[in-house]
Amino acid sequence: MGSYPGHVLPGSFFIIFGLWWWFNIIAVIAKAQSRYLRQRFFTRRTNCGFEIDVESLIEFESATWCKLPVLCLKRLPVEPGLKVIAATVGIIAELTKGEWSLLNNAGHFSHLNNFSHATMFSIFLLSAVVEILRFYNILFLPAATDHVLASLSFFLVGELFYFHIEGRSELDQKLHILLYSVAFSIAFVLLLEAWQRKSFVLFLTRTFLVLLLGTWFIQIAHALYGSHPWKDTDSNRAIVAVLFSWHVLGLLVMSICSLVLISVCIRMKRSTCIKPLASSAGDLPKESRRELDSLMSTEQGNEELAQID
Repeated sequence: MGSYPGHVLPGSFFIIFGLWWWFNIIAVIAKAQSRYLRQRFFTRRTNCGFEIDVESLIEFESATWCKLPVLCLKRLPVEPGLKVIAATVGIIAELTKGEWSLLNNAGHFSHLNNFSHATMFSIFLLSAVVEILRFYNILFLPAATDHVLASLSFFLVGELFYFHIEGRSELDQKLHILLYSVAFSIAFVLLLEAWQRKSFVLFLTRTFLVLLLGTWFIQIAHALYGSHPWKDTDSNRAIVAVLFSWHVLGLLVMSICSLVLISVCIRMKRSTCIKPLASSAGDLPKESRRELDSLMSTEQGNEELAQID
């Protein structure tokens, strides 16, 4: 793993899957915002005067993988299958470079870096296989099993990199300390998701941290094995924390900008699609009146429950 491709490969995998999860996050938020704008339009047209609970509009249940929004692939575990392929490629690449031998001619352990990172890919492979077996009901296990196993996978990533830095330069240690800190954080968030599967914020946090893990993998590859490797100097060691903060800020800016862009597109689309409606509820289309009646009945029910309490 001590090479440029050895760090870019897992980093690319984390970025690809993180971006895929972010795409699903945007889809959930876009759907919720469309509902919000539609309900707000009805309440303003009819002067209902009740507040809309924004959080209740987000329909979400956490999972360790997301389905493809394609009809012919929606009922297949495509993402776990891609995880199996990616992890298998990583294992073969590491063991091939390690000459598939854990002992050298003198009988001592060798190629430990390659075998440790092949182990890292192996736990993700096992996690993906369990996801596929559960999908086809071959393994009858609780739904939280996927989250716990994924949490254990990232915990092992953190554990491997925690002991990976022994005997290395101080610059190398600082770079990898931040790496295993992110891995441990992802493991903790996934464990929380296992018990709070309705929490959209936890899924958002997990996706952000996985993207951060991927970009930091590539940053380490550039710093230690790039065309101009960094020397172990005071200034290079000091810039590590600044660069990590830039990675966090960059991902935050990307996330906020994408959400703002989606919000603007949805508002523009609704402003051009909504036809002028009469000011009275009786002139609304049948579908609109049914939705409005549903909203009002829900609000009245909430008020009655509040009075009973």
